[in-house]
Amino acid sequence: MTDLGDMEHQVESLDKKLRDIVDAVPDIIYRVDADGRIGFISEAVRRYGLEPEALVGVSFFDLIHPEDRDTPVTTSTTAARVALLRGPSRSAE
Repeated sequence: MTDLGDMEHQVESLDKKLRDIVDAVPDIIYRVDADGRIGFISEAVRRYGLEPEALVGVSFFDLIHPEDRDTPVTTSTTAARVALLRGPSRSAE
């Protein structure tokens, strides 16, 4: 059996590998919660003059220009992302 220290080392190693991959991708990679708040955003956002740390906790919707918030593409894309984040709908029990 593996002890706790070995498991922690494996997790840290995998975390570093994942971070290296994310940092190598030139596109912005992000994760939002079911309410649309950013939980993670990659370093690639710096190319646009933004700090990743400053965006964590910010609502994704606040980053959409007000004139674009009600466009069909923004509305349907955002609704689809939120639906995916919330998972399959469940009927009332």
